Amino acid sequence: MKITNRGLLHFLMTPALALSLALPLLAEEPREAAAPAGSPADVQPSISAETNTAAEVPLLTPQAAPGEAKRINFRTALARAVKYSPELKAALSRYEQAKWDTKKVQTGYNPKLSFAVDYTLTMPEKVAPTHVYRAGVVLQHAIYTFGKLHLSELAAKLNEELQREEYRKYYEQELYTTANYYVNCLLAKEQLEISKRQLSLREQSLKDAEALFNAGTTARFDVLRVKTSVTNAKQLVIVAENDYSRAISSLCSRLGYPVDTHLELVDLRVDSEVPADMVSKIDLQKAYHDALQCRPEIHMLDWAKKVTQANYDLAGVSNNPDLSLQSTLGGSGSSANSGQTWGWSWATGVVFSVPLLDGGEKKATQGKLQEAMIELDQNMANAQRSIKLDVKNCYLNLSSTWERIIEAQAALEQAQEADRVAVVRYEAGLSTSTELLDAHTALGTSESAVASARYGYFAALVDWVRAISGRYPIDEDTIIHAEEYESKSIDWYDLRKQTGASFDDIDEERVLEPSVEELDKESDAALQQEREAIHAEAVKRCEGKPDNPASSNEEAGENKENSEQ
Repeated sequence: MKITNRGLLHFLMTPALALSLALPLLAEEPREAAAPAGSPADVQPSISAETNTAAEVPLLTPQAAPGEAKRINFRTALARAVKYSPELKAALSRYEQAKWDTKKVQTGYNPKLSFAVDYTLTMPEKVAPTHVYRAGVVLQHAIYTFGKLHLSELAAKLNEELQREEYRKYYEQELYTTANYYVNCLLAKEQLEISKRQLSLREQSLKDAEALFNAGTTARFDVLRVKTSVTNAKQLVIVAENDYSRAISSLCSRLGYPVDTHLELVDLRVDSEVPADMVSKIDLQKAYHDALQCRPEIHMLDWAKKVTQANYDLAGVSNNPDLSLQSTLGGSGSSANSGQTWGWSWATGVVFSVPLLDGGEKKATQGKLQEAMIELDQNMANAQRSIKLDVKNCYLNLSSTWERIIEAQAALEQAQEADRVAVVRYEAGLSTSTELLDAHTALGTSESAVASARYGYFAALVDWVRAISGRYPIDEDTIIHAEEYESKSIDWYDLRKQTGASFDDIDEERVLEPSVEELDKESDAALQQEREAIHAEAVKRCEGKPDNPASSNEEAGENKENSEQ
């Protein structure tokens, strides 16, 4: 086998290079001093005491430091989600872009001033070449465009309204998504508490089983069976804790908090204080009407058709003449034999231009736009059908979940009594662990059914408000510039009416809740600074950079010497 000089050099340098790359990682030691209060948590690999090596890979996201939980209720969660939503800010930017498009079209009414310079060299046969110079300032101003500028401005303004409705669609979607996240967090918290109660019951049953076994009144099988149920209950607690942590992290991300923020959510209320006929007061026919009048999908299709109609009319006048004023102030010079020198001139006139032939472009454009309007009509019919079906389904879900709450509570009372009797019978030695564990399981199932029915009602109420484009317990001035709504005689804001069930009766502390600014102890700048510090710390740890620059330079020098050797 032939070994070249380059291959031998690579063979000798590879161990040195590997050692130089490993030294910084081996030399870095975890800091023992605790971080000061309020600073971001350090991301450190866990060090094994026996091997003195990193047992875990450094995490990109630091673990949450224990601290006081942020208390937040339903209304404030919705307000904060709207305030910090990137999707809403992007939709608002598109709305502002549409405004600038309108201003761009309106500049067609303004005069335009340009400066031009040209040079021409003519080289005729057997004659000296001629140099011609021209320079001038041209002023152009449209006098009458025969509908072109008017229809262009109309199309731009209609597109502005379309983008405004798109913003409202994202606005309602943000409220709907955040409300679902909030309800999911409450349900996950309730399921976690139920699983912990089930574990506590089984642990108490295990103590009773062991006591009865020691007294000789029960078999070993009962103890083993109860131990198995305790192990299964612990697994369910682990799953419930994971579900709750994931739900809280999702809500924190939606609200603009760091994902490891501790949140304490105010529960929604459904009890005897809420009228029993809360759902029955809904007027379904009125709900159909309000949904068709208020849903953003309907408004978007309506504005899209108007934009298409304006573009169709604009294409119809594309071959109309143009009348404009043109004024030119310039000079010219030539090197011809006539001896003409540089001279100035000022010409002002009215220009009337008429397109003669466009090759069929106008017909093709209008044909496409006409088909687009037919498509929008069909989309409108389909949207109306879907909205009516959506309202009907949401109404049925809302009614059924309300009825499920009553039945689930009745079943829970029975399961509680059955569990109490089973415990008494087992302690008296009149039954086996099978009957006791079955009673515990039935109690847990009934508690889960009540939680599912209760928070299922909240979820159905969220769907209902979305279906009719109803109001949430949030200030409506969070939509695009509230002053714009005052200048419109007919608007979706005026059409949105309270239709039956709403959040007003179930949102606890709704009146006493402070504003978003009062709730947030930290300012936006401080929150951003904290995020940047966490990110910088994570990047530094992942790159393996030490904190001391001097030690870093020394290690770099040692690595360089090792690599040279």
